[in-house]
Amino acid sequence: MAATLDIISNGRVILGIGAGWNESEHKAYGISWNPSPWSRIEQMMEGVEIIKRMWTEEKPSYEGKYYKIKDAVCNPKPVQKPHPPIFIGGVGEKFMLRIVAKYANGWNTPPLPVEVYARKAEVLRKHCLDVGVRFDSIEKTIEQRVIIRRNREEITNILCKKNVFTPKVDIQSLKKVFLIGTPDECIKRIGEYVDIGVTRFMLWFLDFSSMDGIRIFAKEVMPSFN
Repeated sequence: MAATLDIISNGRVILGIGAGWNESEHKAYGISWNPSPWSRIEQMMEGVEIIKRMWTEEKPSYEGKYYKIKDAVCNPKPVQKPHPPIFIGGVGEKFMLRIVAKYANGWNTPPLPVEVYARKAEVLRKHCLDVGVRFDSIEKTIEQRVIIRRNREEITNILCKKNVFTPKVDIQSLKKVFLIGTPDECIKRIGEYVDIGVTRFMLWFLDFSSMDGIRIFAKEVMPSFN
C-alpha cells in the first residue's frame, strides 16, 4: 500500500511505524496484543526489515522469529530510491532508540519538554555512534498539541472545554510539554526545539474543529520558520 501511495503521490510518502503501546487499539481492530514491550520491538524490527526488502529487492525472502516471507513480490516499486523514508516513533532509551539508530531515517516522539527531548537526543547520538550511523542523517521530529490564541483568557477557556486540566496539572506545567500560548510564545517554544535539532513538527490543534487556531498559527507563527 505504501509503495502504491508513493507512486500516486510522485514520491511523497513517509512511512511512520512504532512498536505499539495501546492494548485497546489492538483489541478494537482484532490485532493480537503482545504484553512484552521487547517482543513488540522485535516484531517491529522484523517488519521494517521485510518492508525494506520488499521495496528494494525483486523477490525477497526472510525468516525471523515472528514473520517470514519467501520469494515475495512488491510491484511496482516505490518512486523514492532506495526507498521511502521510514520514521520510527519511540523514546525508550535502552532499546527503542538503538533501533531508531539502526533502522530509521527519521525519529519521532510524543510531546516532550525541551530538556527531556535534548537528553533523549543525546542517547540516540550515542546509539548512532555504536552502530556506525551518522546522527545528523536521522531527521528529528516531534508531535505537538497546540492551543494558540492572542490572550490568556481564550486559552484558558479552550483548556477547560477540552478537559485538559486535572487537579494536579496547571497551565504552566502544560506549557512545558505542549505548545500553548500567544503567537510570540509559540514562536519562542518552537525555536527552543529547533535549536536542539528538531526539523519537523506534527501538530494537533486542540481547538479543532474550530479553524481559529490553525489560521492564527499559519499567519503569525509559520512565517518565522520559512
